[in-house]
Amino acid sequence: MMTNQQLAETCRDILAEAEKHESWCVEIARVALASLMAKPIAYADSKAIIRMLDGDIRFFTAFPKTSKTKLIPLFIEAPEPTVKLPELKPEDINFAAHRIEAISWNRCIAEIKRLNRVTS
Repeated sequence: MMTNQQLAETCRDILAEAEKHESWCVEIARVALASLMAKPIAYADSKAIIRMLDGDIRFFTAFPKTSKTKLIPLFIEAPEPTVKLPELKPEDINFAAHRIEAISWNRCIAEIKRLNRVTS
């Protein structure tokens, strides 16, 4: 059985070489890594969560992590993993074949950013 640290490293490796893996495998790695990196905002006991799922939130109580009882972590939303995209290539190259390659490369990076809603 893998530790969380080993699993996170495996996910990072898969994401770093996504083109070598099936798309579903890459998606599972992305979600797993995001869940491993997320920090809980509070904790609740399982009975409170069951009541909440049944629609009863009148007696829902969240506890700080320091509580002694067995608690389930609560998350606002799992963050997207941080992925470092390759650098853009300069397009002001005199040799046409290299300029076309740079333009194509930069368009691919732009499309990856658009599809993943990356703003920077």
